[in-house]
Amino acid sequence: MGVRVFVAASVLLCAAGGSAAAQSAQSPPIRVELHGRMHFQWNSTSVGADETVLGAAIAPSTFEHRRVRLSADVQVSDWIRGRVEPELSMGGNIRLRNAWVALVLDPSLTVRAGQFKKPFNAIFATSGSEVPAIERAVRIRGLETALRKATPEGVLRDFRGVPLVGESEALLETQQYTGYDMGVAVEARRGAVALTAGVFNGNGPDTRDDNAGVSAAARATWSADPGVPLVLGGAWSRRVVNWPLPQSLDTRSGDAFVADVQLGGYRRGLWLLAEAATGDNLASEERFVGAHAMLALFNAVEGRRIEGWEPVARVSWGDPDRTVTGDEGVLVTPGLNIY
Repeated sequence: MGVRVFVAASVLLCAAGGSAAAQSAQSPPIRVELHGRMHFQWNSTSVGADETVLGAAIAPSTFEHRRVRLSADVQVSDWIRGRVEPELSMGGNIRLRNAWVALVLDPSLTVRAGQFKKPFNAIFATSGSEVPAIERAVRIRGLETALRKATPEGVLRDFRGVPLVGESEALLETQQYTGYDMGVAVEARRGAVALTAGVFNGNGPDTRDDNAGVSAAARATWSADPGVPLVLGGAWSRRVVNWPLPQSLDTRSGDAFVADVQLGGYRRGLWLLAEAATGDNLASEERFVGAHAMLALFNAVEGRRIEGWEPVARVSWGDPDRTVTGDEGVLVTPGLNIY
């Protein structure tokens, strides 16, 4: 791990050093911005202490680093942009999240290549440092093990060994309809309408393609007038996967669709993020459906230390397979953010 961290840090430092050298030689202007964030969490779980995960007992509460990210944003002249962002997490894991270059060919046309978020749902597209609920999908330690024990055989489906939990965002993420991936995308905008479409490996971050099928995603949005913070969106994602295992020769394909709305924005008073999703369950080849809504209300205060407080409510529902009874789930998350 130490070597990998050293390499990641070297990339960021070299980028900063290269900026100064390039500008002194009268090359096209280069600007480098270094960023970082840490998400440190204390969490509890509603799963009983008598349950186990991978043979280990479940603590009723724990501290953990959810993610630590270091990023370098680079801009060359006024039309080339790039980002390198490794992530460190619990257990000494390090992986790339973002690693892309974007060519701004015109103010209304950009081509992006590398590893980045697939253009799909608005909730995942919203940065983890801004999204009102600290987790986008259900995350309860020991939940999968408890569900397996409590659910009758044949009700809870697995996608390559991972249970398809009845929660909207979990269904999309587990089947990788949304998430980080490697590929190329074209981003176009005309007036209030924006469209992004791309082709991807389909297997998630830092992973080569493993079949001849084409995985793709596209998203279109319409924004109201600048004085009205309203954005309506719709998206499509297609996955072709080797089945039943990544090394299998047979393939299986599926499509997912989402419609979403965003009213307001980060620390702008009322903020609503809501979406409805449906698509092909890649495990059962039946239909899944889901809905997800987050509502936050930011209240600014006159203080040097505390800038504001924000009550949050999140409700998410998912049905992994419309032909099966008893696999649905509802997630309710109340919260309070202090800035």
